[in-house]
Amino acid sequence: MNATIYLLVILHLLTTSFGTPVTYSVEIKGRNNITLHQIAPSLKKRYKSGVTCCADNNQHWDPTFSFLIMQGSAHLKKQNRLPIQGQACKQIWTDGTSGEIVLCNDNDFDLWPDAKYIASYADDILAKCATSTGLVCGQAFDDTHYNVIAKKPQKQKA
Repeated sequence: MNATIYLLVILHLLTTSFGTPVTYSVEIKGRNNITLHQIAPSLKKRYKSGVTCCADNNQHWDPTFSFLIMQGSAHLKKQNRLPIQGQACKQIWTDGTSGEIVLCNDNDFDLWPDAKYIASYADDILAKCATSTGLVCGQAFDDTHYNVIAKKPQKQKA
């Protein structure tokens, strides 16, 4: 009982002290092992803030086949949310060898963005960066400090 009250007080302080509504998920693994995960404010309107193609972004990524990113986008549109830790990048779709979609979170907190919305970033990359030879490579940005990358996976160094 005391732990519950203590947790509610902490949550109340965290959600009211900074003036912005914040949502947390609570992970309870035992009596003394409780972890709070901050979720990005869901009430804030998000805005896409641009797409850069690999030819213009100095990242030296290799392009992949456009049809693979289309497959990845279609797959993501069937998903719900995509958990990603703060200050991390995570491969959220791959065909195994030739194409991948990566989600990067530049925030200091975890995000769980809607997969359908993230898929729309892959679609934006396809719309702007697909070449006449059927290849694509690019990065789409959001004003809430995350981005989506569509490219060929980098080979792992042995």
